[in-house]
Amino acid sequence: MKKVLAVLLSVMMLFGALSTGASATTEIDKNDTYISQVLTNQAILSFNLNGGSIKGGVRVYDGNGNFSYDNRYTESIYYMIPETTDTTLANSQCPGSIVTLPSVTPPSGYAFNGWYCYATNETYAANRSFQIPLTAGGTVIEFTADYSRSEPEEDTMASVMEILVKVFGTIIGLLFLQGEADPVDAGMKMMEQLLANLFE
Repeated sequence: MKKVLAVLLSVMMLFGALSTGASATTEIDKNDTYISQVLTNQAILSFNLNGGSIKGGVRVYDGNGNFSYDNRYTESIYYMIPETTDTTLANSQCPGSIVTLPSVTPPSGYAFNGWYCYATNETYAANRSFQIPLTAGGTVIEFTADYSRSEPEEDTMASVMEILVKVFGTIIGLLFLQGEADPVDAGMKMMEQLLANLFE
């Protein structure tokens, strides 16, 4: 019985370890020479992907004054940085100018509702034109991807416990409860009782 309990606890620890995740965030370096020049009179847009990913490619600042096209952007936050410090050019992000908000592929089981903007307290659809507020020069405008569940949330722990009861109950029944009328059913009942006692 001690061996069965040891195996059960090992399996439960394994499931616990697999369910733990980590996320990395990046920060913009406001001391960077190019960034500080941009922020004298333009805005930078910050997009927290909130577990999703940008659909399609984006232009990414490399921290050395250069931009490159990234077709598979994987960071958790995307910074839309203007590629010019000249506010008279069309691709500047000075107050009043228009930018197109990126499209997002949401995490599995979720639907993308749009970008929530903290500065305006509104949610905007992807691929929509966004006008930089007239008071936003020299600021970082923050957006967060807003999602809703697109399918019912499953009780994962209940599913795992049900599988454990069936697997270990069958093993216990067949190995140790041969004298019972239905050893498999008796083993599953024993496992249910054992797990109920463990989680009291």
